[in-house]
Amino acid sequence: MWERLGPSGRFVCSVLIGILAPVIAFVVFHFANAKEREYKKDGILTTCTVDSVVEIGNKQQVSVVYTDAKGKKIKAKAILNKKVEKNEIVEGYVLESDPYEVYYPPSIGLKIVLYVIIGLLCLMAWGPFLIEMLRRRQDNLYQKAWEMNHR
Repeated sequence: MWERLGPSGRFVCSVLIGILAPVIAFVVFHFANAKEREYKKDGILTTCTVDSVVEIGNKQQVSVVYTDAKGKKIKAKAILNKKVEKNEIVEGYVLESDPYEVYYPPSIGLKIVLYVIIGLLCLMAWGPFLIEMLRRRQDNLYQKAWEMNHR
């Protein structure tokens, strides 16, 4: 299929894949981390007790109970990024603007795995781009050699 595109089609495809794919991956990853940055910057680290766990497939819907700064017990929805059980003690961030949601950021190990996968995808996206650039350079050298021999 790659050969059927022709030189200009291959070049356009390789540029789109080699340049846009890493940029799109970076933008998506940046905005996916926006929630974590907001909670870590503006949130309050709180110790919570898991009140209920509802499993749907391989995901969990978790509600927790914590005590706020005023001593009031609050039942909140939890985004924990890990598997938990009822009555387990967890720590999470709570925003003052939304005390009914507790957020626990993903572990460092999970982030490293995600960074490695995105890095490998970017390297794989650069493969066609670099191959096409080398092919164009080689074709250019052949063209110059042919012109020199046929003057």
